[in-house]
Amino acid sequence: MTNSKKYLVLFTLFFLCFNFSLTAKPFESTYKPLPSINVLIKNANIYDGEGNELLQTDLLIKDGKIEAIGK
Repeated sequence: MTNSKKYLVLFTLFFLCFNFSLTAKPFESTYKPLPSINVLIKNANIYDGEGNELLQTDLLIKDGKIEAIGK
């Protein structure tokens, strides 16, 4: 087999493999989030984004979001 035929065969195989990889569908996600629970953190030192601090404060988290801050 000549060099040009080898390159042609290699290019054809590469092109076919590349083409099939583009058309393949990815696997569907099997991720299922865990049910959320309410969390109360007591006597926490909390610092907000503006640099303020709340010392020995309670923090309530419901459904993954901050629900309440205070005693």
